[in-house]
Amino acid sequence: VPALVTQPGALVTLLAVALLSTAIPFSLEFHALKRISATVYGTLIALEPAAATVAGAFLLGQAPGGKGLAAVALVTIAALGSAFGREPGRGE
Repeated sequence: VPALVTQPGALVTLLAVALLSTAIPFSLEFHALKRISATVYGTLIALEPAAATVAGAFLLGQAPGGKGLAAVALVTIAALGSAFGREPGRGE
């Protein structure tokens, strides 16, 4: 907190990061959820861990290990199962 008092630019940066990393993506997701079916939304959300892993590998040079890849695969499979495992007409 003392750094925020002595460096006002740090507070502006902190607020920009908060808006760009949380508030804007969540508001866009809620807006999309109103316009598309729950199944499509669930499928897109299920692909987020895989997309983050690919982005981390290519943009940041973070090579995921075997456990990381297994975790991404399990989370993606579970989310897809949740999205497509619904009874027809429910959750739409």
